[in-house]
Order: sequence, then C-alpha cells, then structure tokens
Amino acid sequence: MTLQGFHRRVIGEGAPAWAGPVRAVLAAMSHVYGAAVRARNARFDAGIGVAHVSAPVICIGNLTVGGTGKTPVVVDIVRRLSADGLRPAVLLRGYGADGGDESDEQRLIRRACRGVACVADKDRVRGARTAIEHHAADVLVLDDGFQHRRLGRDLDLVLIDATCPFGFERLIPRGLLREPVESLRRAHALIVTRTDEISPGVLIALRERLAGLCREMPVVETRHRAVGVVHLDGASVADDVRGRRVFAFAGVGNPESFRTTLIRLGAEIAGVRWLRDHARYSPGVIRAILGAASAAGTELLATTEKDAVKLEAFAGEFKDRLRVVRIDIEYVGDGSAVVERLIRRTLRGGMRWKPETRSSNAGDKDFGRHQGCRTGRRSPGEAADLRVDP
Repeated sequence: MTLQGFHRRVIGEGAPAWAGPVRAVLAAMSHVYGAAVRARNARFDAGIGVAHVSAPVICIGNLTVGGTGKTPVVVDIVRRLSADGLRPAVLLRGYGADGGDESDEQRLIRRACRGVACVADKDRVRGARTAIEHHAADVLVLDDGFQHRRLGRDLDLVLIDATCPFGFERLIPRGLLREPVESLRRAHALIVTRTDEISPGVLIALRERLAGLCREMPVVETRHRAVGVVHLDGASVADDVRGRRVFAFAGVGNPESFRTTLIRLGAEIAGVRWLRDHARYSPGVIRAILGAASAAGTELLATTEKDAVKLEAFAGEFKDRLRVVRIDIEYVGDGSAVVERLIRRTLRGGMRWKPETRSSNAGDKDFGRHQGCRTGRRSPGEAADLRVDP
C-alpha cells in the first residue's frame, strides 16, 4: 500500500474501526514533529546555519511526502541550463541507493542528461562544493531540497501535486505535509503538476487556495505527458500499449498517476502491483510480478522510467514483454516562459532574498499575474520587464 493509500484509508469516509485510535496516535506525533519543524524554520529564517557556495543554486522541492513529479522538472531545468552553454550539476541525497550504487533518480537523470554531473551526498553543502571543485559546475540544481535549508539557494521552485496538493492538511505522520502549508511563502514560484488529472472544479478551487497563499508569487501549471513507449533497453517498439491487456507495476510516490497515463495511452489495465517508493527489485520480487501478470492473463507489462533503470539485470526475465513509458513535463499557457524568466533572473543574481525580510504578502512583482495569482498595479517599466529574455 502506498503512503497516500494508507492515509486515505485512515481518514477517508468509511474508515475501519481501528482507524480512530491510529489517527489519535498519529496526531499526537504530528504535534511533536510540527513543533520541531517550526523551531528549525525559525532558526533558518534568522539566517543561522545557512551556508552559501560560489555557484547559483536552483532548488526543486515540494511540501509533501510522496511523488510530485520532481524528476521531469529537474531534467527540464538541467536541459535549459545546458542549452545556454552552462555546466549544471544536480545535487541529490541519494534515496534508495544501496551499497554505493546510484539511486534510481540519479541513474534516470544521468540517462536523460548525458554528461551532466550528479552528486549524491546527504550533506548537500558538501555535495555542492564537490560539484564546483571536482566537476567545474557553474550552476547547481538541488533536487528535493526545499526542506534542506542549510544550503542557501538563489531560486526556490516548489512543486505541488494537484491530485494531493496539501497532504491531507496534516503534518506527518498524521498526514503527508513535511512542514506547514504557510511555508510555501518561502518559495519564489510554485509549479502545480498533474493539473489534467483533476476535475476543472477542483483545479479552480486549488488556484483560489494558492492565490490566497502566494499573493503575487508566480504559479505555473503543468501536465505529465507521455512522449513514448520503449523497450527496457530504450529501443523503439513496433507496437505500443493501445488496446492491449497490460499489467502495470511501479515503485514511485504516486503510482495512480502512472495508471492514469496508461489508460490515456489506450491500455486495458488487467492488474497492478505498486511497490513502495524507491523499492529495490530482487529476483523474488520479479517472479512475483511475472506470476501476477500471468495470472491476470496480460499480454504486456508496463512500468516507469524510474523503475526501468533498476531492471536492466532482469531483461531476460521479461522476454520483450515489458514496456517503459517515457514522461516529460508539459507547461500550460505561458508557464515555460515564466520558468525561463525566473532562471535568467537568477543567473543574473536578481532572485536571492533573506527569509527574515520577506513578508508573507511580498512577491516578485515583475512577474505579475500567472495562472490565478493576484497582482498589483505595474508601472510601464515593470510591464516591459515581463518580457522573457531572448
């Protein structure tokens, strides 16, 4: 069961009788956790313990536990920087790495961004210095770093999964929030992912909620778009999943989003096996997946790119029946131009701010109104500055 699935079962309508006492225990633990988070944030807001490095830092993070779709955004940002002739490096913690091996995210980013250094280190400050000193990086992309406040950053982009935006409104472990929702005000911009996986009414309500929180902060909407179906080795397939009975499996934070993608590709989902995020694959796990797929009478199996990088050793077991779905991020409206503008301002040194001097209703007025955020009046000069640099 995924984290989202567990919490829905505990707090949803028709929750079993045992859920009440469990909620009470988790709520008590959340209060303790929340007190620790607020004390920690107060220290960093005062600038205590923050280390800055000689290269600009662009942080891609989120507010909740679980998958918000960060990796496609990281890849997009890295490709933009590389296209501008820069030498970006990605800083990761290395979740799921085993015995010195690379994590799934590290392997995926390396595959998608050839030649880009990926430095995995639990100490992000040390990792940043390694990237600069040993890989000659001139700009750093900090993956999943919104809560890692010890490393100063020049641009904070926070992702919000439209299908579960506020982690059931509770801090972990009672909910999925890593810190209070109000912490979004530290960000420079919000990127809402999977906006096409919720109803128009829910999306409107989410826009209104974010408008009240973010004030004049840019809010960019995105979709996860399937850009191809390939074999495990990356080779093109003669046929895709349309009209085929498919058994889906994945070890990602939001597997239901992957199910939705397959359905939109025309697959008939005959069965699923969801593993925990960053799960490792063993021969026993592979046998269990193949057995379940056979019992379901499926023609094909399908998984994500994040899982595929961990399955190469088992290619022979799947006998060309496995399909890997490639996903890219797709910006809605002028979202891509907004992100480009934010990056360019950051590289010119125009984004860094001190948390203790930024009020909750202050924002980057140069960016004005984007995807439902409120804005104030702009002078002609400010309006002209909304243009994206060529």
